[in-house]
Amino acid sequence: MDATQAALIEATRSMLNADRTLDVIERILHSAQSLLNAQAASVFLIDNRRRNLEMVASTNLPRHVVESIRFPLGEGVAGWVAQHNETVLLEDLTRDPRYYAGVAKKTGFETRGYLCVPLAVNGTTIGTVQVLNQTVGPPFNAADQQLLENFAVIAALAIEKYRLHSLAVEKERIEAELAVGKAFQSTLLPSHFSPPDPWQIAAFNEPARLMGGDLYDAMPINGKYMVALGDVSGKGPGAAFWMSGFAHVLRFIVEQDKDPIDHIKMLDEHLHNTMPSDSFLTLFLAVFEEGGFRYTSAGHNPMLLLHADGEIEWLGATGLPLSLLPFSPRETKWVEMGPGSRLVLFSDGLTEAENCNGLMYEEKRLERMVRRTKDLPGDEAIHRLIRSVKRFACGQEQSDDLTVMTVTHSGATETAAVEIEERESDSIAA
Repeated sequence: MDATQAALIEATRSMLNADRTLDVIERILHSAQSLLNAQAASVFLIDNRRRNLEMVASTNLPRHVVESIRFPLGEGVAGWVAQHNETVLLEDLTRDPRYYAGVAKKTGFETRGYLCVPLAVNGTTIGTVQVLNQTVGPPFNAADQQLLENFAVIAALAIEKYRLHSLAVEKERIEAELAVGKAFQSTLLPSHFSPPDPWQIAAFNEPARLMGGDLYDAMPINGKYMVALGDVSGKGPGAAFWMSGFAHVLRFIVEQDKDPIDHIKMLDEHLHNTMPSDSFLTLFLAVFEEGGFRYTSAGHNPMLLLHADGEIEWLGATGLPLSLLPFSPRETKWVEMGPGSRLVLFSDGLTEAENCNGLMYEEKRLERMVRRTKDLPGDEAIHRLIRSVKRFACGQEQSDDLTVMTVTHSGATETAAVEIEERESDSIAA
């Protein structure tokens, strides 16, 4: 694990363990300053009532100066970033036409190198975080921008989460946490995939309530392709927040062209040191390449692999869930996957879906549906599968998140979609 990776993980841990909003913000600043070798860092938050951008913390200014710095939203570079929800990277802030000299007059601090990133939750900007004057190496660059933007996602969610705790009315606090949980969930799940030939990917997620703790993701890595599906224990904002933090650490590893399977022990130790002792995360992690894929499964329910000849293979766990015992053995396996085959990844909310008679959907019904839809595109096959689960549940309230992901080896030709007849016996209990 390199120094930048370690710093990002430590920053996430610090933010998750803070008790107050100001503590969260101050930890964000010191982490950002350290990560990017900056001389100073600061955070502005939007006051929606006054339409102002107000400095709330700084690594180099006393509290009384910090509290005096505020200006209209849209003024200065930071105000522009907050208003337009776009990052600004400058080698010399003072040469930018948007530069606002009022802050420099109050602080006496001279700024040259400047990187300002919006803090946003669910598409709504809540403020900005900026680092000033790089102290070592070249000026702030595109790699620094990407790092701070990834960091800002976690930072914004952390700020918003702890802001909610200041709500006076308990009902309002709970409702706000649900809204933040939904924002967490929306940052986790990509809507489009671009895997290399011959792989095709489709996915679906429906949380049991407003938020969920399930994750799926897929990203290119060194000419190969990573696929992941996970599930955090528990429900509500806590599960969504932990999964959000984990998802962004996982993406950061892949963005550095590091194989996440090779770093599974580091991820395990990180979660063990940060998650509550009674919490854990199950994860199926695979890296696809020519001819098949390598995978490790941290305590996740078995995944279904349908081969071209109709044979079904169940891929079981190769180790314990993450965060429980990080030094326990963990195995990696290779699986061949030829043209016409399909891997179906899912969370246990699918096979454990119950109907009005208390019966579960279970693996046998899943096998039948996967076989019946094997010639359909992945997204249509998932649609038919989810429809089958909901018909089986016969109106019962969904008790767990539903997450499904398919990876299909398309081969040389596309097979035309066929009409699938779903039997009534799959939608009601025998």
